[in-house]
Amino acid sequence: MATIDMPPQTVLRNARLVDFAQNGFQRCYYVSRPKLASAVIELLAEGEQAIRKSRDDIDRENAQQG
Repeated sequence: MATIDMPPQTVLRNARLVDFAQNGFQRCYYVSRPKLASAVIELLAEGEQAIRKSRDDIDRENAQQG
């Protein structure tokens, strides 16, 4: 499993949750899909425990799956 290092705004823009308007060097970001953003925020508010895995854990899972 490869990790991808992206700035948060890139991830949000790729998911089309946010977009921006640009004036020269200044960017103004805004929520472009408010219903989806609200649903994501509600899911995050549920407080589900984050799962942490080491590289060894992932390698072991991949080996078990074949």
